[in-house]
Parts: sequence; C-alpha cells; structure tokens
Amino acid sequence: MLRATFPPWTRRGIALRRLVGIPVLADPITVWPYYASRHEDLMFVQIGAHNGVGGDPLRSWIDRNPRWRGIMVEPLPEQFEALCQLRGNDPRIRLVRAAITDHDGTVDMMVVDGSAADSMLSSIHPDIVHKNGAPASQTRWLAVPALTFRSLIEGAPPIDVLDIDTEGHDAVILDQVDLVTVRPAIVMFESMHLSVEDRARCQTRLTEAGYRVVSNSFDTLGILANEV
Repeated sequence: MLRATFPPWTRRGIALRRLVGIPVLADPITVWPYYASRHEDLMFVQIGAHNGVGGDPLRSWIDRNPRWRGIMVEPLPEQFEALCQLRGNDPRIRLVRAAITDHDGTVDMMVVDGSAADSMLSSIHPDIVHKNGAPASQTRWLAVPALTFRSLIEGAPPIDVLDIDTEGHDAVILDQVDLVTVRPAIVMFESMHLSVEDRARCQTRLTEAGYRVVSNSFDTLGILANEV
C-alpha cells in the first residue's frame, strides 16, 4: 500500500520511509527512478538495448521526456530491427548495431534463438549462456560488428546516464570508461553475471571516482554524491 500510494522515489515517499525506518535510496530499483524523475533534459547511452521494450529501465522515461536524447546499442540483427521499428523515427535517438567490447571490428557472440526473452541470454561469454540453461539446440555463434566504448561515444555530447546490460560483458565495457573525463551522473550495469573479482573492481572504481554505489542481486548502480 505504501509503495502504491507514495512511490519510493518521490520526496513524500522518501520522507515517509525515513519516518517509519524503511531504507531509502539503497537499491537501484529506487535510486534510478528517483534520479530520472528529477531530470527532464539529459543524454544517455544504453548498451544492450535489446528491442527497447523487455526489461528496459529507460523506456518509460524516454517516452515521457521529450528532451531526453541518447544512443541505443544492440548487436543482434533481429532485436536491432525491432529497436529500429520502435525508435528509428525518433530524431533524439541514435541507434547503433554493435557489441561494445575491447576492440573495433567484429566479435563472435553465442546467440540464443527462440523468443525475444530467450535472445536476451545471448552473450560474448558462452559460459553465461550455458549457466542460464539455454539448450545447445537453440544456440549458435554469430559474428557481429564490434566497437570500443571510445569509438561509440566519439563526437557525442556529455553523457548523463550510462546503462549497460550485456550478459556478463559489463565489466569489460566499464573498464574502458574514464570516470573522470566522461563522468556520467548515473552508471547502471548488470552485475549478476560478473565474477566476484570483476564486481568488486567495478564497484571500487566507482567509489574511488566519487560515486555512491548501491546493489541488489541483479544490478549495481553508481550515482555521483551531489545527485542525491
């Protein structure tokens, strides 16, 4: 009832939760909408946009904020085509078909065929695909275009939000982000598939760069201290 009446990212919701002793702004689920609801004009980069619908934390905010601009990146041809149908006529959005990795050119991905939900398990890392139970009969290797993070953002305006969801490749991408010069206010990434060492390294880099880090079992989010 409390969540429905007073959403946890609103000022009133936060005040009430503090009053009754419920932790606030301690989970990506609440920190992200708290930030997004307070910014009508921003630049985002979303790596692993899929089809722009399923499980997308940016979708509703892009739709409701006409001054949001961004780059949406997806390597799989079928999902990229669906993304183009959704966002291709939106002049605010640049769509890029590529996997963001440590080199420009091409890279092999293990693709999971089937429904759109199945394809969300596709990854550069085959161990992640197998760990998620994808049957061998539904998997295949596919060469996709590859870009480094630097190549992706060349010529782009300053980035406010960086969202990464790449099924175990998130640390490779985040390692390339210069958090001093690029310095997005929000950095979100899927940490559930990362090793303990990779997750710790990513969190340490964010903390040392002045971000407050919050995590749950699926994702990690860093937010600059002056943004909360």
